Amino acid sequence: MFELFDIMILNLFRISDFVLRIFKKRSVLNPRNDRLGFTLVEITLVVGILVVLSAIVLVTLNIRGNRANAQNVQRKMDMETIQKALDLRAQDTGESLPSGLNSGLSEVCIGTGSGCYNLTTDLTPLYLGTIPKDPKDGTDANTGYLISVDPATKVVCVKAPGAENDEVIENCRK
Repeated sequence: MFELFDIMILNLFRISDFVLRIFKKRSVLNPRNDRLGFTLVEITLVVGILVVLSAIVLVTLNIRGNRANAQNVQRKMDMETIQKALDLRAQDTGESLPSGLNSGLSEVCIGTGSGCYNLTTDLTPLYLGTIPKDPKDGTDANTGYLISVDPATKVVCVKAPGAENDEVIENCRK
């Protein structure tokens, strides 16, 4: 019986030795053959995929184009607001135009600065809280918008010379 037990133990050692040799050949238990990190090809492949994906996202988002379009929409709304305020003032006062605009006006900036036509006294606070300003670079002194009046027809035009994407933004009304 002891002989059988010795044979079993010996066979167990042989099997475990055989298994360890197989694992050593496959470098599972051998730390010198284990890969520590990534190869240059793998890193290059991942970076390449990230570059392609980020380019697709940037083209899709088109941040500059969207911002320019949004600012142009704001300009259109600002000019419409100025025109509506002039219309409301004309209805309330019975005068078609503010006194400074009756004789006609070539394209002049709107604002409180020198050389600009000041609509603040005519339109605020009854018709507008404040005079709208160009979203990119408008100030109180120069809103970034132009106003003109044709003396013969009394057509008032408000124009945004700073419009982006080669867009011409102008709002004319009698």
